Amino acid sequence: KLYSSVSADYLYEHFPGRFALILGDSTKSIPSVTKLFLGELKCQIIFIDGGHELSIIQADLNNIKKLADPLWNRVIVDDLGTQYEYQRNILSVWENEI
Repeated sequence: KLYSSVSADYLYEHFPGRFALILGDSTKSIPSVTKLFLGELKCQIIFIDGGHELSIIQADLNNIKKLADPLWNRVIVDDLGTQYEYQRNILSVWENEI
């Protein structure tokens, strides 16, 4: 079983009705969820494990802004760092977008 499935199972069990795992191409899945639940769903904790290309990173951050609770939210980004070029790309977009 994938670590994300094990983690999701734990969160579903401990936070019933308050957790959702959205899988797939984030440039498509997040806009779809936004369209379905815009105005109803306000996420307070968002974890992004998306692509490493600049266009995907920018799209992910722009798309999740529409789902984030405007009063309180935290965004966790996988692979944020400075050791590798793709990590620096993520950091650069993060610093410019947030």
